[in-house]
Amino acid sequence: MLSFEEMPTCSGSCPRRVPRDFGWAAEFGESQRLELGECSTSGLSSSEKGFTVMMWIRLDVSGRAQESLLSIGDDLEIGIQTQVPTMKLGGENYQATQRVKADAWNHIVFRYDRQTGGITVFVDGTAEEEFGKKMVWLDDDAVVVAGLNAAGISLFGQIDDLFIFDSPLDDATIAAQAASARADITETDISGGYNWQMARDACAPRDLCSTTQLCGGSQLKYAGNSSWNENTWLPVSDNENVWIQYGSGETEQPYQCKTWQEVEGAGIAPTWGNNRASKVLKHTALCCLGKHIDTVGTKLI
Repeated sequence: MLSFEEMPTCSGSCPRRVPRDFGWAAEFGESQRLELGECSTSGLSSSEKGFTVMMWIRLDVSGRAQESLLSIGDDLEIGIQTQVPTMKLGGENYQATQRVKADAWNHIVFRYDRQTGGITVFVDGTAEEEFGKKMVWLDDDAVVVAGLNAAGISLFGQIDDLFIFDSPLDDATIAAQAASARADITETDISGGYNWQMARDACAPRDLCSTTQLCGGSQLKYAGNSSWNENTWLPVSDNENVWIQYGSGETEQPYQCKTWQEVEGAGIAPTWGNNRASKVLKHTALCCLGKHIDTVGTKLI
């Protein structure tokens, strides 16, 4: 997930961080763009099932001829044309019939089913009839960009909670996200001795939450840990076998949101993190919706 609680370091023509009713969004203007890493990192090329791109948008000018939301060179272009969601995939253009609201937040989803080649667009949780039968694969090293695309088309408006999934989400999941102000965090029991990868697999179709999603500096963002008085290490998606302290006990509080390496002064990740038999320090995993591109290869240019 890419939200904008913290804006990464940026050089060049950059979107700016602006307040939203809850949290922050990124506001784009003329020639501004945000690189989201390569296709292999974001989940757009690795799955045989397809992908889903989900976001909240607010256009600041209604009726503009074209706006670019997300693109990969000439292979994939997701945008808005006179308030109507559009998608160009593999050289073919597809246009929805529903219009987005002007000067208001809209929940927009573009879903591609690679098994059938079908494309479905959702506006505020309501699906269009599936269209297109285009079988397309995207290069692993192709760069995913939000805002200004290769054709020079910009975005004038705001984006928040941008998710990229490496599978086509079902209608019910999309409708539930459109109905909620923020994606929820779910708890998964890993007290049986799960290692880091098993914990990540247990979160599917979500992913492990990242440190950015769970911590604001040394402050915890997830209040559900208030009863975790014991020494609690959470697996996070920042990198393989990364664990942060999330216990709420008096002994743990000075170390909250610090990694195992930071707390122990160790140069390597904990061996118990990849050990199936080790159970003492593992209790719960927190799972967030989406593949986390906020801490994996994201940069502003």
